[in-house]
Amino acid sequence: MADWDSSPELTDRHGMLEAPLDTLSIESKAWLPLMGICGMLLLMVGGLVVRLGAVAIGLSIGGIAGWLLWSEAQLTVPSWLLMTACCLVTIGMALLLTRFFTAVAHGIILSLWVLGWMNAWLQLHSTGSSLQKPLPTMLTEMLLVESSFELTDDSMPPSASDVSLSENVHVLFENARDAWESLSETWSLIAVFGISGSLIIGMLLGLVMPRPAAMSMSCGWGGLLVLIALIGLFAKTGSTGPWQSGIATMLIWSVLSVSGIAIQRMLRRNKPVGPQA
Repeated sequence: MADWDSSPELTDRHGMLEAPLDTLSIESKAWLPLMGICGMLLLMVGGLVVRLGAVAIGLSIGGIAGWLLWSEAQLTVPSWLLMTACCLVTIGMALLLTRFFTAVAHGIILSLWVLGWMNAWLQLHSTGSSLQKPLPTMLTEMLLVESSFELTDDSMPPSASDVSLSENVHVLFENARDAWESLSETWSLIAVFGISGSLIIGMLLGLVMPRPAAMSMSCGWGGLLVLIALIGLFAKTGSTGPWQSGIATMLIWSVLSVSGIAIQRMLRRNKPVGPQA
């Protein structure tokens, strides 16, 4: 089988995009399409029905958090049970603290968007840097986990595979640390002020102007979730593609988000004036 890409700048330690879909864990197979569906809902109506948008984001975050907790702690309970519990907690927080939850989610997605563009620029201009891949692709590969268990005999207990979500997360943080250490002092300051500034500005906008922030927040998260689902489900083994380019992935993310904003504005103009759901 051909390598995902022969360039050392575009390969990582696991190369999870090489794993065919039939070898992925049940969680990966379930959450990639579900994230795509949540992303489409966020793009279409997330800013118009704020509670629905908060529930969709809470579902995605809660499921990933429960899956990561189960993988990291190596608990004996079924993964779906812990994921369901975390989903209920995050959805409950989203419903009870909708405005605050929206403001925090807006700040996080804005900072991720700024970080993604910084990564894309450095990937385009760096030589020998640790910034190998676009941010959406790295997040996708974190969620691509090979089947956690392999049943060799009906009477034998399942055996753990070599790759788990916690290992993927550790690799992601190690790559981020290596990338940070490779930055110059000037770029380190730019990254700190850019990411922290966008996080604070996004949260403040969410608290001061909740309706516009809810729309941009929902479309930002929706575009990212749809992009992650597309990369995870359709990235081809042994061939190059836009998922390897920071500029291409960030442009696609931005176009998806702007398209969602345009759709929601059009729907809002045609929507009777009334209280938000």
